[in-house]
Amino acid sequence: MGSPSRRKCEHSLMRKLLITLVILGAVLVAADYGLRWIATTKISDAVASQLRLAAAPEVKIAGFPFTWQAISGRYDDVSITVPNLSLGPVTGVDADLTLRDTTIGLSDAVAGNIDAMVAGAADLIVTLPVSSLAAALRLTGLAIATAPDGALAISSTIALAGQSIPVTGILQAKIVDSVVQLRVGSLSAVGLAAPPQLLAAAGAGLGVDLPLTAVPFRIDAASVSAVGGNVVITGAASNVRVADLRK
Repeated sequence: MGSPSRRKCEHSLMRKLLITLVILGAVLVAADYGLRWIATTKISDAVASQLRLAAAPEVKIAGFPFTWQAISGRYDDVSITVPNLSLGPVTGVDADLTLRDTTIGLSDAVAGNIDAMVAGAADLIVTLPVSSLAAALRLTGLAIATAPDGALAISSTIALAGQSIPVTGILQAKIVDSVVQLRVGSLSAVGLAAPPQLLAAAGAGLGVDLPLTAVPFRIDAASVSAVGGNVVITGAASNVRVADLRK
């Protein structure tokens, strides 16, 4: 059995070692976050320049530690958010792109060289705010929800025969040649009788075309749904080169 002074010395050394390890760990974590911040900032600035955006998009690189991903040059998830786009007459559109199985070297990431950034697959979410969509469709008090059959159910107020009439209906959506076509149909008056011919005629004039070419990311396939009262376009693409984003 060691003497009390020896045990005290051993405890002191152990305490100092633990403190040193904690400090070292904190330094490594801080360095990791610092390197992540530099890389995301550089990539964000490069994407803003590539797309000629007024403000730099938000870039996030998931996973910890970042340093290990950077050294290997492979990243599980990289997200790029571009706010306040315009798709035809609809403004205030947000585009969120998640890149998966992304490759970019450490030196390129830190330098913001997106020419070398390639993703095996990408998921895109484009959110159309209901307020802007209502203005484009000329509908007052527009509300949108997903019906049980998956259709986009709407409620609104339209002018019919000189009166404001509450109606329900369906917002029909289809994508043709990179254009999202939204058309109002199946209108029914709420709480009163209205000639079906008048309702059909009113609905026929309600529609808007949204060119996906305004979104800076290529979309191979897409679907349209209602989320939180807004219209959401969900798309996917493969073999995405960030340098090829649309200007």
